[in-house]
Amino acid sequence: SANKALRPGGWLVVEDFDMRTAAFTDPELPDWAEVHFTMIEALSKIGLDLLTGSRVVHLLRSSGLRDVRAEGSVRSMSIPELAPAFLPALERLRPLLDGGIAAERVDRTIDTFTRTNGDLPTAYTPMLVSVAGRR
Repeated sequence: SANKALRPGGWLVVEDFDMRTAAFTDPELPDWAEVHFTMIEALSKIGLDLLTGSRVVHLLRSSGLRDVRAEGSVRSMSIPELAPAFLPALERLRPLLDGGIAAERVDRTIDTFTRTNGDLPTAYTPMLVSVAGRR
């Protein structure tokens, strides 16, 4: 347990991501939001938790640490700035999405991420959650 690995009064700092915030855009992109949440769900079925960042506070508290505090960090970017991170992942995960979402929605999302002109939405990065707790 993390509590046993620390000296009395020692601090543990854990950082992880919560991917939900990456679905938020302005203006809203319903196709991207659905594709994004479907990706999170598909990956959870094979054992990958993309929401761990929001669970770390509970994990540290339940391990007996005190003075647990957390802070989240999100940045805004244009869709083309996020495309290098999300497009390759979307292409690799596309087979996992079959049946869970309409192919047209995935195609429209890819088109949105590859568009470089016109009104480009603002998107948000996954939230980096930093949590500290003391034994």
